[in-house]
Amino acid sequence: MTRRNVDPTGSRQHWKIVETVHEELTFAGNKEDYKTLSSNGKKGGDSRPTAAVSSADFTNLVAWLFDPKNQTEMTWANWDSVRGHRVHAIGVKLKADRSPFTIGKGKNQMRAGLMGLVYADSDTGSILRIAVAATDIPAKYPTQSVALDLQYDFAKIGDHYFLLPFKAETQSKEGKVLTWNEVDFRDYRKPGAPAAAAPKDRQAER
Repeated sequence: MTRRNVDPTGSRQHWKIVETVHEELTFAGNKEDYKTLSSNGKKGGDSRPTAAVSSADFTNLVAWLFDPKNQTEMTWANWDSVRGHRVHAIGVKLKADRSPFTIGKGKNQMRAGLMGLVYADSDTGSILRIAVAATDIPAKYPTQSVALDLQYDFAKIGDHYFLLPFKAETQSKEGKVLTWNEVDFRDYRKPGAPAAAAPKDRQAER
């Protein structure tokens, strides 16, 4: 489920939900397939949410930060906690000239660096959260800031548990306009297994 929030004032005090989309994600043969179940309360739809987060983003970010050829700078920061797990908070800095991470679209697309924290479980070493912000963005570039907060958790599929995407938040700023996307991954199951009831939209709750 993806919720896109916008604050046109840039004050972070006037958020408004402009899009709520429920999708079914099927992953097979190392490929993703998304089917829109409902968009803003209406069944069906053909397009993905604006600036949607993909499950591949969770894999790519780990690969980019830990690929030796990218020479990410890492420093142990402190002990912390993620959903009751004691974790190592590790500072990371990936320079733009070695970063595969891009912002913008089309001809305006550019590579940006990344800086933030990786949270790794103290017992298993499993990565439970990555919170980073884009760096090296030119002052006059249309997108002034981009931040990602990706969380991972164990989910049972069949008889086994797997470390999978749990939730994500992305925030960006263009001019005065702030965009905040919230993404929840739920109801993991084997293909063909019955789905749980669709979660209630927070738009209705608000």
